[in-house]
Amino acid sequence: MNYDKATLKKFILNYHSVQKNDDVNACNNDLRDFFRLNNPVETDFYDDNNIEDVILYNELKAIVEKVGTDKDHYIFWLLSEGYSYKEIGNVFYVNEGRVKQIFDVLLRKLS
Repeated sequence: MNYDKATLKKFILNYHSVQKNDDVNACNNDLRDFFRLNNPVETDFYDDNNIEDVILYNELKAIVEKVGTDKDHYIFWLLSEGYSYKEIGNVFYVNEGRVKQIFDVLLRKLS
């Protein structure tokens, strides 16, 4: 994997907007409808999921676990979940500028 820093940053900061539907029970299928032959089949289970984004996220997560510290891993995860630099800074008792610095160092490790 060979990505530049800007691409990785944009991906991580926007990953929370990727529609994830991992719950099979979300199909709203009723058990009584299971054996009906005329029941329309829902085939769009994976249509809302961008599989390539999920794969890339999992690859990045594995790399962060190898090359980063625990703090790097948590910052990576929180940013990918949509938390702001300020919110993450409050968790670690640092200012948002420090969170950006830590994230920048992590991005250099990833790229």
